[in-house]
Amino acid sequence: MENIQLATFDDVNFNNLPKAIESVIHNQKLLMECFINNLTPPKPRPTKTNLTGLQDYLKEQTGKKPARQTLYGMVSSRKIPFIKHKNSKELVFNLNHIDLWLENGKSMRGLKLED
Repeated sequence: MENIQLATFDDVNFNNLPKAIESVIHNQKLLMECFINNLTPPKPRPTKTNLTGLQDYLKEQTGKKPARQTLYGMVSSRKIPFIKHKNSKELVFNLNHIDLWLENGKSMRGLKLED
């Protein structure tokens, strides 16, 4: 990637105006190239995750990463929203439900969850 040449308008005169305009156009192209290359669409957030993903997500949201055993205990006592995977024993967590649960003060009481 080329460096952008910074120029002041003090050194632009009638004799070097075409070169100054060329420099401005060149710098504008470089800036647009940098801008476009840095524009990447955000990755869509997955709506469902497993236990490890939930640990990471809760650390992101609350600043604390709960232990696996803590989450298993919460599932067992139905204190956290979860989905039991149909064909296996793996737990699945809907992150939209987790967001609602967090907003509700980590309580299932009165929480209306829809798929």
